Amino acid sequence: MIAYALRQRTLRGPAGWILNLVIPLIGAAVDVWLLTNLDSNALLIGLCWLVIGVVILVYLTRGFRRPPPEVTFSE
Repeated sequence: MIAYALRQRTLRGPAGWILNLVIPLIGAAVDVWLLTNLDSNALLIGLCWLVIGVVILVYLTRGFRRPPPEVTFSE
């Protein structure tokens, strides 16, 4: 969101700065704080899930040569 706001120049006025820069920076700071306070076992399990997800994505996209599959929800 921050890079998009800087590229599209949507940081006009106080509302633009708050919505497109300040709030995402606060969210990123909270994420970093939470990650630094996690137990080592939780970090290890999370990294394992991340690696599994990337391996599955590489397989589904044939090494990123195809677009990733889209999820459709139908009733």
